[in-house]
Formats: sequence, C-alpha cells, structure tokens
Amino acid sequence: INTSFSTWLMVAIASLFFTIIVVVNILGTKYGIRLMTGLTLFSITSLVISLVILFITPRSLIISRINQLLPSGFSYSDVASKYSGSFFSLGPTLMMLPFFAIFIYPWLNAGPAMAAEIRGRRSVELNVPTAALLTMTMATLGFAALYYSLGFKFTTAALSNSQLNGVINYWTVAMAASGNPIIQWIIAIGSVTWYLAILAYGAIIVVRYWFAMSFDRVLPSFLAYLSPRFRTPIYAHLLDLTITAALIALAGVFYGTFTALYGAVVEAIIYYMFIGIASAVMGVRMLGKALAAAGLAQAAVMAYLTYQFLAYPSIWGGNWLAYGVEIFAVALGIAIYLITRSINIKRYGIDIAITYTEIPPE
Repeated sequence: INTSFSTWLMVAIASLFFTIIVVVNILGTKYGIRLMTGLTLFSITSLVISLVILFITPRSLIISRINQLLPSGFSYSDVASKYSGSFFSLGPTLMMLPFFAIFIYPWLNAGPAMAAEIRGRRSVELNVPTAALLTMTMATLGFAALYYSLGFKFTTAALSNSQLNGVINYWTVAMAASGNPIIQWIIAIGSVTWYLAILAYGAIIVVRYWFAMSFDRVLPSFLAYLSPRFRTPIYAHLLDLTITAALIALAGVFYGTFTALYGAVVEAIIYYMFIGIASAVMGVRMLGKALAAAGLAQAAVMAYLTYQFLAYPSIWGGNWLAYGVEIFAVALGIAIYLITRSINIKRYGIDIAITYTEIPPE
C-alpha cells in the first residue's frame, strides 16, 4: 500500500496512539503493564515469524520478490554490483554503536526501573543479564537473517543508498519474502507495535519518576495525587501526554519526521556516563575494585557514544530541536531543584538535598 500522509495527520495519529496508552494507564497501572506486555509479546512473535521466513525461503525466490519491491530503474543484480567495499572494517563497525544504543538501552533498564514490582531478589539480579542476552540474540538474528537472505553486497549497498533505504529494510524484506498477505499484515503490525511497546513502557516509567520526585518535594505535590476512582497519578499522566504531544507536533512541523527527536538520546548516554563515573567513585570508596573498574569501563563506552552522536549529527538525528529539548530539560531541572529546595527550607525547614530518604530510589 503506497499511502502518503500530511504532517498534521501524522501528528494526529501519533498523538492518538500515545493518548490511548495514557488512558489505559490512567484506568489502572495493571492495565498499563498488561498493555505493554501484550504489545511486546506480539512484537516478538512477529519477529520470530519474520526470522523463520528469511532463513527458510530460498534466496532465488526472495530476490525475485525483492525485484518487484524495488523502485523503477533498480534491480537486485545492479544494486549488488555497485558495492565494492570490504566485508569488514573496524571504524565503520564502531560507528554503528550509537545505533544499537538507541534501541537496546531502554530494554536493559526496563527491569531496574520497575525493580520494586519484580518478585524475588534473584529475579531482580538476573533481570539485566537476561535482558542483555535476549536483546543481543534478537538484534543479532535480525541482522543475520537480512544479510543471509539477500547477501552482503546487496544489503549493504541498498541500506547505504538514499533512494533505497526507505524501501529496503528488515520488515519490508520479510513481508516481500513471505508472499502471504496475512503474514505480511502480521509482520507489518509487529514492526509498529515494537515502537508502541516502548511508548507503553515509557508511559509507566516516566510517571513513576515524577510521582517519586513529587513525594521528595522536588516537584509539585499535585503530581503525586492519586485518583480516588482509578488509584493512579492522573495529573502526572496528563502532563506526560501534554509534553509528548507537544514534542510530536514540533518534530512533525519543523522536520516532518519523529526521528528528528532521536538525537535527544544523547542526554541519556551522557547520563549513563556519569552513572559510570559515580560507580567508579563508590567502588574506590567502599564497594571494591570490581565495581570501580566496571564503572570506568561504562563511562568510557558512554563517552565514546557521546562523541559519535555529536560528531556525526546528520547520521544520528542531531538537530537543534533534539538538542534544544535536552538543554531545556536540564536547565529546567536545575531551576526547579534550586527553587524547590529554597522554598522547602524557608517554609518547612526541610532540605530536599537529602532526597530518597522518604522512598527508595527504585
């Protein structure tokens, strides 16, 4: 289906998707978690189906179907013949690290962000390594299936061609290779539900942070208000919806694509860099050399990712909207903290610098 959408229609559709997610979370946290789980399981199912198709379908059949997918003037053999580079290069490979950081780090931190609701100490301890292994497996198999089904030369040449990379990707190739309309719809919907699953997770976690900080008096107390009917922080959810809808509109109007906000990931990477530094300091002071070494290693990796993001903005979505959002968020956070601390000291004699004493940081 070749369909084009106007900017405002895309903004409306995207906002509607997130509104549905927020409404579900307002109706009950358990419903939000079930929605996130359902979206994730469907996404994984569609991924498994697409992997099987790409691995078992004969390459000759896939090539014939890909030729029908390619724009006029392109063919499989012509595109493959255009590639003359090496089969491995360390520099470009390292440059791909930010790409994985965008899509992988959220899942590695999903468990710790909801640690209080994971039953059993052992489950909490195993969450991060399990998530890391599962994510690595799914991401690796996805790339392996794509390159296995179409060959290294064609895949690399197509993905680096601005006229083709909007047509050739993992999901479109799997859809074309299946040759079955029902399976194509399952794969297509799954390619969308991956994004919705992340949004569903974010709607739960972001509101929890605001809820916690309002308890610590860093943010206004109304964000901790629980609806008597639904037992959820309704105002925090509505604020999340308002901010997200505004960012969607800004990205759509100024850049025509929501990927314009991908550059905002750099702040999270910088945050993890400082977490690594803090871990190293704690390791030196009290918790041992192993933690210190791990903290320094994390800080070094995150520093490199930050450099890649800032050095190649055209690749990673760096623009003044994304950077402006992050700079504004940091400046606003500092201002809110200083103002709130001053008000609480003068009015209540409470110094919020001793934060996390009322509720644990988890």
